[in-house]
Amino acid sequence: MTRRKLLIEILLFAIGIVALYFGVYKGSMLVLGSGQSLGEKQDSLTRWENRQSIVQALNNKVKDATFKDELHIAMPLNPKTGEFLTSVQGAAQKAGVIIQSFSPSSSNLENQVNLNESAQTDTIQPATLASYSTDLSVSGEYSQIYAFLDNLEKIKRVMQISQINISKTESSTLTANISLVVYYLKN
Repeated sequence: MTRRKLLIEILLFAIGIVALYFGVYKGSMLVLGSGQSLGEKQDSLTRWENRQSIVQALNNKVKDATFKDELHIAMPLNPKTGEFLTSVQGAAQKAGVIIQSFSPSSSNLENQVNLNESAQTDTIQPATLASYSTDLSVSGEYSQIYAFLDNLEKIKRVMQISQINISKTESSTLTANISLVVYYLKN
């Protein structure tokens, strides 16, 4: 009886090993319900993950392009004084102030800084940070001038208010003389 038990256990052990062999190793060759083997299913999953990474990379490039566009709006490659004036006029209209004068002095480049001091002659020359001054005079009530300065701050163009003088002209009308430094990139 012990011999019989031993033979049954060996037979069950052998059946288990055969079942394990066909279940694990040959299981990847079994055809699934979709007609693909397990190996093909894994390859398909890998390709799907690669597609997702490609889509993510494309989305990042689109975001980078959007960032570059926004950067060129904030810091264009030339003075673009006309576009800046249009932005200032929009800010003035929203606030209800009247622009009395706008005088950019494009010949007065206040600042030119090389953005890459260690550039070599055989490489592409880096852009130079340049700026010009402009004087702006607006008139309106206190709340309008305040709103104009707030709107001016929201313009995407990189600029700095270097000086502002506000004087009273009539009973409730004020005049604001504003000196701005407007930045751009120059090759």
